[in-house]
Amino acid sequence: MNLSNIIGSGFIAKSFKGYNNFFKKNKCILYAAGVSNSKSNNLTLFKKDFLRLKKIITVSNNLKLIYISSCSIKDPLRKNSIYLQTKIENEILIKKNIKNYLIIRLPEIIGKNKNKNTLVNFFYYKILNNKIFNLYTQTKRNFIHIDDIISILIEIVSKKITNKTINIASSKMTEVETIVKIFEELLNKRSKIIYKKKKFINYNINIKDIKKLKNFKKINFDQNYLKKNLKKYVNENI
Repeated sequence: MNLSNIIGSGFIAKSFKGYNNFFKKNKCILYAAGVSNSKSNNLTLFKKDFLRLKKIITVSNNLKLIYISSCSIKDPLRKNSIYLQTKIENEILIKKNIKNYLIIRLPEIIGKNKNKNTLVNFFYYKILNNKIFNLYTQTKRNFIHIDDIISILIEIVSKKITNKTINIASSKMTEVETIVKIFEELLNKRSKIIYKKKKFINYNINIKDIKKLKNFKKINFDQNYLKKNLKKYVNENI
């Protein structure tokens, strides 16, 4: 088996790099691999990810498999994408074949990374480079910083919680236009927006499994949370 207990080469996997020994000690494999572009229709890439996961399952022995999935599975307007359908198939595969697992679903993540397909990166680079972009009015998303994801997941693993699907997310849904306005202020730039109307269906991200955790309670998801963490993100990208 791979000497590392962290599978993946992208943003999330790299963010957990310093915790490899922690996962080894707790007999876990963190599967943070997958297709980075959620809008991709490349079936070959998704099949490759599925086969890689199957291989990891066969060699995982008695280790707990922690699979990184997406909260967007519950979004009525996005759940039928190939990206999310693959996530659903992967979750089913794990539940059927692994005796000891955790499925961790994540929302939009704030943090420095090279994946230009994330929503935060999309807005940042469009505004920074004075590019025109579409903005769908009334659309809401859930945003959380990668550092908060790490602290919450580490606590979940430490508590030996198993065989559950857990959402690690903020306690608030935010209109995406709010993110744009914060970036405009931080970058001292005006966005070149084409406003689009699109039916938005409200959906909730259930965070009952993390509400009582100490590391979740430490986070103040007030109106300053986004500005503070987006400022940190901008400073990291300078």
